[in-house]
Amino acid sequence: MEPVPKKKIPDGMKKTLRIILGLMLAGAISHARPVQAQTGPCDILAAAGTPCIAAHSLARRMLANYTGSLFQITRASDGATLNVGTLSSGVVNASAITSFCSGTTCTITEIYDQMNSPSVGNNLPVDGAFGKSPAPVGWTTPPSGLTVPVARIVAGQGYYQNAPGCGMGCYTVNMPTGNSAITAYMVSENSSQGSQVSGCCGTYGDTESPTRDAGKGAEFSLAYSTGAMGTFGIGSGPWPGVDLEDGVFLYGSTPAQNYLSIFGRYNPTGSMFTVKSGDATHGRLATLYNGPLPAGYTMDLQGGLSLGRGGDGSNAPTSFIEGAILASATTDATDNAVQANLTSFYGLAGSETSNATLAITSATPLPSGLAGTSYSQTLTASGGSGTGLSWTVTSGGSSLTALGLSLSSGGVLSGSTNTAGNASFAAEVTDSTSNTAAAGFSVNINNAPGATFTVAGAAVSVTPGATTGNTSTITVTPGSGGFLGAVSLTCSISPTASSGQATCSLSPASINLSGTTAQTSTLTIATTAATAGLVYPRLGNRKGWLGAGSGAVLALLVFFGIPARRRSWRAMLSILVAMSALGALASCGGSSNGGGGGGNAGTTPGTYTVTVTGASGATIASGTVTLTVQ
Repeated sequence: MEPVPKKKIPDGMKKTLRIILGLMLAGAISHARPVQAQTGPCDILAAAGTPCIAAHSLARRMLANYTGSLFQITRASDGATLNVGTLSSGVVNASAITSFCSGTTCTITEIYDQMNSPSVGNNLPVDGAFGKSPAPVGWTTPPSGLTVPVARIVAGQGYYQNAPGCGMGCYTVNMPTGNSAITAYMVSENSSQGSQVSGCCGTYGDTESPTRDAGKGAEFSLAYSTGAMGTFGIGSGPWPGVDLEDGVFLYGSTPAQNYLSIFGRYNPTGSMFTVKSGDATHGRLATLYNGPLPAGYTMDLQGGLSLGRGGDGSNAPTSFIEGAILASATTDATDNAVQANLTSFYGLAGSETSNATLAITSATPLPSGLAGTSYSQTLTASGGSGTGLSWTVTSGGSSLTALGLSLSSGGVLSGSTNTAGNASFAAEVTDSTSNTAAAGFSVNINNAPGATFTVAGAAVSVTPGATTGNTSTITVTPGSGGFLGAVSLTCSISPTASSGQATCSLSPASINLSGTTAQTSTLTIATTAATAGLVYPRLGNRKGWLGAGSGAVLALLVFFGIPARRRSWRAMLSILVAMSALGALASCGGSSNGGGGGGNAGTTPGTYTVTVTGASGATIASGTVTLTVQ
């Protein structure tokens, strides 16, 4: 007799069975590990003196003493709603969701703030005012074995709350505004279970209120994105980072973890900006960036609150499980304690104490150097396995080469005769058992004493009033030792024209030099065209007055040619004035012997000198452009 073949369970059914089993075990697992559920991230943050201002979770209580609901769901079949609470362990009551949504689908219509009450607090309702829809209830099972809800927010979905004073139903409470300290963290799914990643913007944090683009520094939203202005990540993305508005700054290598913890922090003392990330189920955080705000940014937070949307209402898809926002700057020790709490809840027992994770500990920007002198800085890492570490540059190597720098396999960044400029690069470290870690770095080589630059441009020849052919490319070239810094450009024209003075402008009016690479700006010259006016004979212009007299005689002949019964002194006066003027004009012919009114002589033809000046601190250089007005 032939053996009976074994029946294979389809992959789709396997996934369904895993979710059902996870839901059945959720209560048992939470009771088996009570510390994980009873102590929440906001308990740790409060004990450190940096309490949560807003806390949102689809999976658990963020404070041990919180007794309210986690979020609200709406059933598609009849529009009924359910406020989802927790079990006594603090874990989400998953069975209540499956029972309520049985035979239909449900969406997450509001996520409650656990620092306040559902009626007053930093809640996250659906952004219906901006045309957004709610995300469906999703499920995910991290290594802890707990199956918990996840909001897989796609384009067209999102949540938003206005700040006080915006006049549009304002409910946020104590959210950071202005140039204030802020810290935020979130746990995001990064798996093959349908997770969503932003292609643009920050997904969770402090944002504009009302909805608009309020400019650089108006937002501080955690991002997990595939790229935008300010990307310093390694690989093809996505990367963790922060949306500061008009720039999403992303760092590190493309994460391989299924569950990410992303931390962002801004401290107005020193304008220090920090981005960290790690595996929410295992190990420690890695510092991806720790330094000043990006160039051109000052913080001006607006106090709004968003999830899954940019500050201007743009789409920012994400897969969100939990997060918190603080109106203070945490310490590294506090961040590490929160990360340990995350790994204890989402990971396997004991994962929070693991020290084997390889992490780069050097902060960016690296210490600055000085052009013309030697430079040496050793990059550092901790954790890992085996013996020995090997370092490589994975991107930005050309910017190091331009400054005369290189990174050795031992992690030493060095150069003997350096050029002034800035280098941004990414480095990866590998231990002897092939564990890797990566981070982005920047380093400045400052100007040597006497460093300078030159300013030059081609001559311009124009006819008055011309709007084409009236530009010149201004080139600002660093000296042989390079130059690092912003150069402001101004211009002036001499001598002063007798009429219709020409003017000049530069775009851009400021350029950034780094290394020996020249930068350009466009000089535009504006002149005035001549316009005609009424010409009349000047006193002393004999020809003009003879013409006027001839016109008067002709006027009299015309007048007396009119039948006597139709003559009037008014008619005679009108004919006299008209004919005299015509005679004068005919005699003058518009020559310079005649006067006029209402015309414009335009820019006086001639040769002028345009002086373009560049200034960077105490360093000033000028160049001249010859202007010919035809």
